[in-house]
Amino acid sequence: MKKRYMINMICIYRFKLFVLITLFTALFASPLKAQTPPIDLTELSIIDLLNVQIYEQSDDNFKESWANRWSIEHHYARIEFGEYQHGTRSLSTREVLTAYAVMPKSIVQEMHMTSLTYRATKKLNFSFQVPYIRQKTTHISRASGFGRFTIYTSGIGDVSLKSSYRLKLKDNHNIVPSLGISFPIGSINEKGDTPAPGHRNHLPYTMQLGSGTFDPLFGIDYIGRSDRLSWGGGVHAKIHLGRNDQEYSLGDQVMLTAWIRSKLFFDWLEPSFKLMSHISSTIDGVDSRMATPGAVPVTTPSYFGGEKLIALPGVRITFQKGMVKGNSIEVEGGLPVYQSLNGPLPSEEWRLSIGFNWNF
Repeated sequence: MKKRYMINMICIYRFKLFVLITLFTALFASPLKAQTPPIDLTELSIIDLLNVQIYEQSDDNFKESWANRWSIEHHYARIEFGEYQHGTRSLSTREVLTAYAVMPKSIVQEMHMTSLTYRATKKLNFSFQVPYIRQKTTHISRASGFGRFTIYTSGIGDVSLKSSYRLKLKDNHNIVPSLGISFPIGSINEKGDTPAPGHRNHLPYTMQLGSGTFDPLFGIDYIGRSDRLSWGGGVHAKIHLGRNDQEYSLGDQVMLTAWIRSKLFFDWLEPSFKLMSHISSTIDGVDSRMATPGAVPVTTPSYFGGEKLIALPGVRITFQKGMVKGNSIEVEGGLPVYQSLNGPLPSEEWRLSIGFNWNF
């Protein structure tokens, strides 16, 4: 009993160390201060969830799952952006409309990410991910006839191919490096009706479905566990190579996570808590197809990029019987703890993700 107590205390201290590293990096390591298109952040957070789901197992589970080389994971994620900020200061609607004739009042992004994973060996995995994105932006305008209007876009986003490899350290400690690439399948040609002159104008960066560039994906995760406790952390990055056909490139992304998960009373119920830090650079270049670049906050490239820290409690339910035995449902909700925007741009208000995996 005393030995188990000591092991659990060591686990807790290790997790606290991860939290401190993440907080320090998020708050002090980067000078970037701005907002980012929601696409990349949603994609990186789901990729992080998939890495943990695949590898957060004991050695016995790895042996059992060897027969099930294929798995399908599906995640639904929703993020809402609302209140305006400039740096860390909140801005009123009146303040924003004094400087701009049109302002997005709220942005809602939904993503359905379907992933097919193949376990080539007990340590080496390959996965192919296809996102379907739906976005809605509600605007307020001083322009005649456009007092309040809403724009929608939807479609397939950039698909990605990724591999990961488990490096076992000792006992139940693992390092999982990953490498992949995102292909420019998502549209960067979305149009809609806006107050700008003409019909069906080209929409701003936040309403496009892809990046238009080939983007390497890098990551490394640490995963450890004891009898009823697991913990870990990771760093993931997405780098946009060069500019797309429209002479701009979305900002590069870095995401850091630290998490802990526990089986308190039941093996099938695992509450969790995660801290996620996201850092990004500004958009490089300008999409000249926009009728009035810089006339609206979300058409100004220098306003994008930035840093935020998000707290995400969650729960995982693992099925114990029947055809779905060993498969799980995971729900995670998040609220921003810290945001610094170069703004004025909408800040993140909350997020929710629901995921399900099926081994076969």
